[in-house]
Amino acid sequence: MSTAHTTRILLALTTACALFPGAAHATYSADSDTGIERLDFIENQRRAERANRLTPEQEKLLADVASDAGASASSRGGGSALSDRI
Repeated sequence: MSTAHTTRILLALTTACALFPGAAHATYSADSDTGIERLDFIENQRRAERANRLTPEQEKLLADVASDAGASASSRGGGSALSDRI
């Protein structure tokens, strides 16, 4: 490549770079609250999971009901309690 050709390429690139930073800067939009909003979302999600989690007493009750339903179904000759009702 000749020096004149290289100079033209560099001038064209410099001109292009001088035009684009303003547009590129305008497309970037972030604020300092973005990180805080993400942390709030995670905290709220974990809080909802804790609120909807079963207590040990509720888990024991569900296990007792399931075992009672299984015992009554087996005493009637098999099948599930739901299929016996249908």
